[in-house]
Amino acid sequence: MRRILELAVEDAIIEYNPFVKVSKLVPDEKLDEDVLPFTKEELSSLLDVVHVPQTKVMIVLGMDRVTTR
Repeated sequence: MRRILELAVEDAIIEYNPFVKVSKLVPDEKLDEDVLPFTKEELSSLLDVVHVPQTKVMIVLGMDRVTTR
């Protein structure tokens, strides 16, 4: 985003890059793959109320991930 706005300033599309004073994000200590947002019970409850087959498949795959850890 910062670079895109820098180019917009260079091309005189905007006068000022609002991202100039915004610091860069520091990477998290934990990787996204370590985060499990739902328990097995929560996924099971979600599976009970979902009626879209493709969504059910995603939930089942999520349940497999929870049970293998």
